[in-house]
Amino acid sequence: MKKDKQRNSYHVEQAQRIELLTDLGRYLRQARQDKALSLAQVADQTRIPQRLLQALEDGQLDRLPEPIYIKCFLRRYADALGIDGEEFSSPFPTDPIQIPVRGSWLRLPSAQLQPIHLYLLYVALIFVSVNGLSHVVGQSSNQAQEQNSEEQVNPTASQESPVTQQALATRPMSATATLPVTLQGTAVGSSDGEPVRVSLKFNAQSWVRIEADGKTAFEGILPEGTQRTWVANQQLIIRAGNAGGVMVTLNDGQTQKLGEPGAVEEVTFKAKSRS
Repeated sequence: MKKDKQRNSYHVEQAQRIELLTDLGRYLRQARQDKALSLAQVADQTRIPQRLLQALEDGQLDRLPEPIYIKCFLRRYADALGIDGEEFSSPFPTDPIQIPVRGSWLRLPSAQLQPIHLYLLYVALIFVSVNGLSHVVGQSSNQAQEQNSEEQVNPTASQESPVTQQALATRPMSATATLPVTLQGTAVGSSDGEPVRVSLKFNAQSWVRIEADGKTAFEGILPEGTQRTWVANQQLIIRAGNAGGVMVTLNDGQTQKLGEPGAVEEVTFKAKSRS
């Protein structure tokens, strides 16, 4: 009887939350449409995925995460529409709904678990734990050996992030690039024999490797907001792991994006030889 009451209470509370979320979502949809905004525009402004915004407007509680996150989404959505998000989201409860536990297993006769069963279960747990620990120790040892080998080959790169650098360096380059042909091929300096000078500005964090005249000038991860310049007498090669976040300027010319976000791009710049 008590369990039936708990289940009924759970379903009632769940229905109340769905009804409340439906009302709040309907209000947000109407406010968004009044401002002639699309869901995609609101998603860009709030950094909330569009599918979750759609679930909020439709009151689909089962497609949303925990209540604390739902309340946060409601607040950010309302703020983006010029509504007091704190006040708007305050009616939505954040405490989790207690799901009633089915107690049928409690009625199993205690004689089903014999001492021999407990002993076998104990032995099995020890066996699984020992094997798992051995696997973890072995895997850690292999990773340490690989990292030491990589540091010996390229000590400068290992100071940055050897695991990330190795993954990015071996990724295939993107088949497309946003740079014009003049930058993908041979880049010409402002006059004959002048060194080639390339400036990079990072709008997003990216792994990058710079080779100047056949030598590695830099290899590592540079954070968003970094601005660096490299000069080479003959040739400068740039390889970036997140090309969409790297802006390139050649010899104080036009600044252009190296490639697409998340794509690996490599571009070679050559100084024009004296005629």
